[in-house]
Amino acid sequence: MTAVSVLLPCRNVAPTLPEALRSLWAQSFDDFEVIAVDDGSTDESAEILRSHARSEPRLRVVHQRHGGIVSALTHGASLARAPLIARMDADDRIHRDRFRRQVSHLRQRAELSVSSSRVRLFPRQALGDGYLRYESWVNSVTTHDAIRENLFVESPIPHPSVMIRRSALDAVGGYRDVGWPEDYDLWMRLAFAGHRFEKLEDVLLDWRDSPRRSSRVEPAYAAERFSDLKEHYLREHVLDRSRALAIWGAGPIGKDWARRLRPRFLIELDPKKVGQRIHGAEVIGSAELMRLEGAFIVVAVGALSRRRSSESPWLSARDEIREALDEASYVELSDFICVA
Repeated sequence: MTAVSVLLPCRNVAPTLPEALRSLWAQSFDDFEVIAVDDGSTDESAEILRSHARSEPRLRVVHQRHGGIVSALTHGASLARAPLIARMDADDRIHRDRFRRQVSHLRQRAELSVSSSRVRLFPRQALGDGYLRYESWVNSVTTHDAIRENLFVESPIPHPSVMIRRSALDAVGGYRDVGWPEDYDLWMRLAFAGHRFEKLEDVLLDWRDSPRRSSRVEPAYAAERFSDLKEHYLREHVLDRSRALAIWGAGPIGKDWARRLRPRFLIELDPKKVGQRIHGAEVIGSAELMRLEGAFIVVAVGALSRRRSSESPWLSARDEIREALDEASYVELSDFICVA
């Protein structure tokens, strides 16, 4: 039996597809098949795939009318013959040892459902500060516990870096098209079904950023749709109606979540805001945490970092609040959760 099935959706990717395919054929682990789903391309993508398939028996090419990424992934997964499913995008490159490392990771760690890795965004000269900060953040979140604690901050796992057990993918219903990012939705369903994630420490994926990237152009990846997804899973799996709700943060992020969730309290460090009411919530200072006994706290602040002194390390506002809540005997995921 083939060990790994690689899902490679393709839609008008002729300029980058040959490089992506070359990185696949250069893998040090060779027991895999590639299921390339041509999603109604109108450029030379289909011919490039056919040309490679003539000399590479591991490449299986299927064509469909343009149906979008979820349709292509579902089609490809239905044809997969291996117990492990790897994802790759047709504009990325993978390290030659990626599949070997991830297969070993999953074979040695039976409790894991998903193996990921650190990533490197490219081309570097075109990256803005926001993407570089995201790269740094996503590469810092590697353990299962860290992934779970940051699940509502951003999507903590780059989709093209993933190898997942086919049994786990099937157990949660595969990919779904519900109007928001299909990969983030999958991580949520896996997490709340009890599946475990872990990242290898090495960079095994070169992850391309471009103006045509889905996260930039597709409506499902708009910021509002990410928030809709987070709100859905917060209400479905995290928030307890029997507990009062407080949001820590009365800035733009906190106000947006207050509008969505209608908490009883907003916690704010700025004394000028204390005593106000925002979206019906009373704004209180952090010193008044004793008023929140039994409450669940949603930490909704930005990720900007600062130093508390010239000798101290950089610490994000989110991490400062985590420290304060820990000192007040709040337990993350049980008594509070971080969102963005």
